[in-house]
Amino acid sequence: MSRVVGNFSAAAAFDAAAANISAYINDNFLNPATGVYAAKGVFNGTQCGQAMPLFLRIVPPAAEAVALSVLVANVASKNGHLSVGSFGVKYLLMALSDRGQPSLAAQIMLQDTYPGFGYMLNGGANNLTNATTIWESWFTSDNTFSHNHPMFTSGEVWMYQGLAGIQAHPAARGWDRALIKPAPPRDGSITSVEASVVTVRGVVSVSWQALGGALEMQVCVPANVAADVWVPGAAAAVPVVGCCPCNFTGSL
Repeated sequence: MSRVVGNFSAAAAFDAAAANISAYINDNFLNPATGVYAAKGVFNGTQCGQAMPLFLRIVPPAAEAVALSVLVANVASKNGHLSVGSFGVKYLLMALSDRGQPSLAAQIMLQDTYPGFGYMLNGGANNLTNATTIWESWFTSDNTFSHNHPMFTSGEVWMYQGLAGIQAHPAARGWDRALIKPAPPRDGSITSVEASVVTVRGVVSVSWQALGGALEMQVCVPANVAADVWVPGAAAAVPVVGCCPCNFTGSL
């Protein structure tokens, strides 16, 4: 915000503080050889603790690949299920999608056994109900925990920002720039997406459909918005301004 309003000295101070905090976290919690983030000498196996630094991009470049492999192995050890609380859902799903693992993120979201969102929808498995709202706990509770707990709805963040790929550009000021970077699963588990976000400058929308290894994508951005469109399979972003519809062809 300091940079947006032109207070560059304050922005520099905050940048330095962020760098110091990132270095402190890595010095105290990261084992660069194994890629594991944990208290020194202890591995508590949390997906959240592993996903947060990946999503926030504070992992040193030399440790990124191994840190991601630790997270992927953790999900695999739980048979493709999440093992996070409300704060970890977004970081887990977005870290996987951002780092080339969209199929694994989709697998987590599509699970209909415990624990997971699908388990809440699966009355036959949870012995309670086919949920219409998000529960407070992953496990069945008919008398203790909330059955309407919007803190857990950060799974929807992944649907918009990960699957559909609609994001405000990091340099945006009031949505004058958009980043369109969908991450479709490559395993065929989700074959089409249609999403839109109402911004102060108009509606930004994305739809895509995958058939085999090909992907057809349509993007709409308002006339007063510039967007960087990352087409799946492409090596660089395509800049567009006020384009509706823009049609693209990509690959999985």
